[in-house]
Amino acid sequence: MPEDRFLSVVFFIGECTFKTEMPANVMNRGLVPYIKSFRELIVSAEEASLALGYLTGLRNDPTLTRRAHLQSLESRHASTTVCPKCGKALVVRTARSGKNAGNSFLGCSAYPKCKYTKSL
Repeated sequence: MPEDRFLSVVFFIGECTFKTEMPANVMNRGLVPYIKSFRELIVSAEEASLALGYLTGLRNDPTLTRRAHLQSLESRHASTTVCPKCGKALVVRTARSGKNAGNSFLGCSAYPKCKYTKSL
């Protein structure tokens, strides 16, 4: 499905206090009213059924374990050639301003769409 069909929400369970203002989709209370506030249908019943079938298949895949997931994350974030956020190439860049001016770092080649950076 295209990305514009997805609406993200981040919900913190338990006692927590936000130290700064959070966007409307980041919350620690009011999840159900937030979800119910969306009234426009963005996927058809057929698309929802296809997505459910796909997710059910993933749930039943014996190779998708917590250990495999953690290894995948470790591998992605250890890479010096591929952006762990979007999969595009990482390129060497030089900071032009700020306290790191003149220092080299790895940055995503998809910048400004992806702003991932990694110290060298």
